[in-house]
Amino acid sequence: EGEAFVHGLLSFKKAAEEFFAVTEEDPSNDKAWNAYGICLTKLSEFASAERCYENALKIHPENMSYQKNRDINRKKMK
Repeated sequence: EGEAFVHGLLSFKKAAEEFFAVTEEDPSNDKAWNAYGICLTKLSEFASAERCYENALKIHPENMSYQKNRDINRKKMK
């Protein structure tokens, strides 16, 4: 069980690195910002995740999924 948890965190860390690279290459990619935020939320990097969701919402403000993900992240920040 512990090994699976660690493997999951490593997978999110690797995915976060991939999505970060995409956002560096294309800062207007709202889907990449959102996915990057999800990975960071899973890694308990809530402040960084918040910035990702904010970036996604600046590009696509009416996206309810991005808003929901930001709200989930904010609840975990407390």
